[in-house]
Amino acid sequence: MRPRGRGRFASFDTFTCLAREATANARPAIRSFQISKFQSILGEVMSETTNTLQYGNVRGMSRPCYAQGDARLELSCGGEMLSVPALPPKVEVVRLGNSWNMTIPTGSAFTHVANMPTTRAELALYNGEPSNGCSYVIDAAWYLALTSITAASGATLIAQLVAVAALTDNAAVLINSPIGRSYGGRGLRALAVTTMVANKWVVLASGPTGAAASIGHGVHAEVRGGIILPPGYTLGLNVVVGTAVGTGLIGVAWHEVKLNLG
Repeated sequence: MRPRGRGRFASFDTFTCLAREATANARPAIRSFQISKFQSILGEVMSETTNTLQYGNVRGMSRPCYAQGDARLELSCGGEMLSVPALPPKVEVVRLGNSWNMTIPTGSAFTHVANMPTTRAELALYNGEPSNGCSYVIDAAWYLALTSITAASGATLIAQLVAVAALTDNAAVLINSPIGRSYGGRGLRALAVTTMVANKWVVLASGPTGAAASIGHGVHAEVRGGIILPPGYTLGLNVVVGTAVGTGLIGVAWHEVKLNLG
């Protein structure tokens, strides 16, 4: 037995009403017993629900785009509530318009070092927001070999977070938007920064050993918010390779959002 109506959840009273209709032609004694029994069973099943009706919008062949404010629940044509993402995971945060990325310019490519760095970051991002401002949620970081390392070599992308003085902004490092907006935030970027701390580096991702002619060999790290850059902090990025030959580029993507960091 299903409640009448299109795209709604039924309450205890709705099912009781249907029970009365279903037994309307029965003899009085039987009808009274059937309704009472139906209410008893249904009451056990719905004991944890509220006695209200909730309406939803049954989705057809197109996805609605509501304005800001209240909206109805979305239901499938079978009455199931649509409570799972209907779009790729990053669509909503990117749609809000505060997602950004940057990469070292090709004219400023760094020379590979076959050793663990101490205090040097080839690319750095500083959060210049006030203490109650946005945090920078790191989404991804990457490295690629711009000129050949000339020998088979792996690559490991590393990072660290430090509270140091604000960077001198390098406008040659372009900040890009995945939806074509111009950057107006307080992030500062710099190259070849030497204010990191030795032995605080963490590995983001490692790539397999590339061929000797390894132009384009690279590493991509899906950080997915695993690093949060609070106001007043700097993110430093570098890479470790097996042969100190050739040049490379590093990039990073982030979202600027208000967070309570405790």
